[in-house]
Amino acid sequence: MRSMTGFGSASLDVPTAQGRRKYVVELRSFNHRFIELKLRLPPQWNDSLLEQLVGQALRKRIHRGSLIGSIRVETRGEIGDEPSARPVVQVNRGLAAAYGQALVEIQRSLPGGTERTLDVRGWTEYVAAQPGVLSLGDESVDSEGRFRELEAALEHATSELLASRQREGAALAADLLRRLQIVTRLIDEVAGLAEAAPDTQRRKLNERLARLLDSSTPVDGQRLAQEVALLADRLDVSEEITRLRTHFAEFKRLCQTDGVIGRHLEFLTQEMGREVNTIGSKSQSADVAGRVVAIKAELERLREQIQNVE
Repeated sequence: MRSMTGFGSASLDVPTAQGRRKYVVELRSFNHRFIELKLRLPPQWNDSLLEQLVGQALRKRIHRGSLIGSIRVETRGEIGDEPSARPVVQVNRGLAAAYGQALVEIQRSLPGGTERTLDVRGWTEYVAAQPGVLSLGDESVDSEGRFRELEAALEHATSELLASRQREGAALAADLLRRLQIVTRLIDEVAGLAEAAPDTQRRKLNERLARLLDSSTPVDGQRLAQEVALLADRLDVSEEITRLRTHFAEFKRLCQTDGVIGRHLEFLTQEMGREVNTIGSKSQSADVAGRVVAIKAELERLREQIQNVE
């Protein structure tokens, strides 16, 4: 069993022509009904393909929960230097030249365009503002190349995250199984009370009739037995108890497995609640009613804890 709450981090130094790059990956996960991924990449990357590659790698190993991934990069000179605080601005000269040529052609196509003097300052500001002309980065690295550089750090951080979720999941499993034992004990007590219910109802019915009838009026034993049999049939909860015990066995088995089991546990707990509600509606015993209330309280605690299970 794994929890959906965990943390993992890793860092990796990559040699470059100018020195080295250091990638720092941090992963945090929290409870969520499905898988939700939020990535925080360095703003200078602005790389949707890289974001897609990182997301695919994470989803291969993490299947449920709200996951926040943060990737930082530090550019250094020679080994031992401090991280560079000054961002590097790159110019896509080919793209800038293409924009410039387009502006020249537009000017020439206008009436009197060849006689006008080109506003170099305005032209430069316009071209520099176009997407892709200026970019932040230490050197040109394509999406797949950068992903290969940081993949090892991403894998290590993911492994740490899963180990953290596994440790918390073990604690969750222990708590769930302890609460399941409480519910099982209460159901065993309900089963014992339900088994004794016909005799109890027979005695109560005899006592009631004795108070209503005088001693000279005999009680029809056959009719009394029929009434008790009908009442016992209406009060019978053996089927509900059998189904509950089946759910208990499956719940326990799931708690001892490794996989995405949270939603299965939610379903089982919901079905347990249905059966317990049926037992409560059938029973006329205050003792059974008290145990039904206690069982519902434990099932609610189970539901709350299951929200943390992957």
